Amino acid sequence: YWKVLSESLKLRQKDGTESAASSSGVLVCIELASTRLTAHVAETNFIIISAEALSLSKRPGAMLMKSPHLVFNFDGNDIFSFSGAEVQMLDELEVMQQHRSQFPFLQTSRNRAWLFTAPSLAIEFPYQYNFSDTFDKAISVQKWLKTLHSSAAPSAEPSRLPPDLLIRINQFSFVFLDDVFEIKLRDNYELMKDESKESAKRLQLLDKKVAELRKQHGELLPARKIEELYTSLERKHIEIYIQRSKRLYANTPMRKSLLTWTVSELELVALADQSLHGPERIREQLRDIDGISPFPRDGLQLVVQWCRAFKFKLNAFLGKSRVLLAAVE
Repeated sequence: YWKVLSESLKLRQKDGTESAASSSGVLVCIELASTRLTAHVAETNFIIISAEALSLSKRPGAMLMKSPHLVFNFDGNDIFSFSGAEVQMLDELEVMQQHRSQFPFLQTSRNRAWLFTAPSLAIEFPYQYNFSDTFDKAISVQKWLKTLHSSAAPSAEPSRLPPDLLIRINQFSFVFLDDVFEIKLRDNYELMKDESKESAKRLQLLDKKVAELRKQHGELLPARKIEELYTSLERKHIEIYIQRSKRLYANTPMRKSLLTWTVSELELVALADQSLHGPERIREQLRDIDGISPFPRDGLQLVVQWCRAFKFKLNAFLGKSRVLLAAVE
């Protein structure tokens, strides 16, 4: 769409007055209150991209897209959730030259860049959800569409160098969710253990109270009265347990995660270069990495080609996992 729009803008500039032709450029802005894109990759599998208050702006040499809340939903599950996502597509980004200087083997001095920033990114995989199944089907559809619409004859001119990528995320979390039934079962077991201790304390208090009554009244204290006290305490135990069970998640949310990995101040850099671009150069890199394994006699056809100079840094990371240990005699 941006390509069609830019072509139409070029035509208008050619047909316009001399003052319009001498202008520095055209700024295009689009704002959408709510955006929802759905891709059906199979009969029962789909991907939904939803964004709130989506804003897009384009000017010569740069394009900006941002949304306060962006979600990638797979088969009804919110897998990727971004807050404050912002994407900039720039013809040039000065900070990328500093990153390029750290890789002496790179040949391309400058390249366009995509800058992605987000205060937080949460990735959550539900219990027993087969994410790879839907993702693989989406990749297959993308390959099919590319084959369908691409020209049969290979182009003699080299393809355009893809942009550099700079990704900055302040808070990143990667979570595997547990079975809700097992979570409730575990929490209920912990509640039963705690309530058992509290019940024992209440029983001790009643024993002391009965002992004091026996000292005061001796044999005059009826046994039926003592039995009623203990029966009433048993009913009280049950009532307290039921009340605590109902209020179990009232103040604290359910602990759903089985495995959690959090990273703060994450920065990823992926640099494209002419020395890493194209099937033949990628094959050279493969030979350089593994010079022992032979290539197929008919040649090595690359379906996916992605070769970059890559670096990353982070401030801190924390991994938490819940492990169940059981002893069997």
